Amino acid sequence: MRDCRTPGTFWVDYICPTSAGLDKANAALGEAMKANPFAGPALGSMVDFAPHRDFLLRSNVTYK
Repeated sequence: MRDCRTPGTFWVDYICPTSAGLDKANAALGEAMKANPFAGPALGSMVDFAPHRDFLLRSNVTYK
């Protein structure tokens, strides 16, 4: 369950129709980090990576 009460908390969500979409998003993020070498350290300075919070959910939903 997400704890949204912590100040400064943010989440990044990817909504993809297939697992290939998640792979494509991760590849694009990797390319963006390569294109801007300061992006990784800048993001790393703002994020506390100590508590690991990955969450992968699969669902069969129709968006209208």
